[in-house]
Amino acid sequence: MSDSIIVALITGGITLAGNLLANRSASKKAAVEQAKRDQKIDDSINELSRRVEEHNGLSDKIADMGKAIVRIETKLEGRV
Repeated sequence: MSDSIIVALITGGITLAGNLLANRSASKKAAVEQAKRDQKIDDSINELSRRVEEHNGLSDKIADMGKAIVRIETKLEGRV
C-alpha cells in the first residue's frame, strides 16, 4: 500500500472516532436536558394535583356549611 492510502485510512479512522465521541457526548447532554424538562413537568403536575385536592376539600367544606345553614334556618323557622 502506498503511504498516502495508509495516511488517509488513519485520518479517516481518527475522524470517525472523533465524530462518534462527539455524538455520544451530545446524546448524553440531550438526555440530561430531557430529564430536567421531565422533572419540571412532573413538579408542575404534582403542584396542580395538590391544588386540585385543596380545592376539592374546600368545596366539600362549603357544601357542608350550606347544609348546616339549611338546618339552622329550619330550626329557627320552627321557633318563630
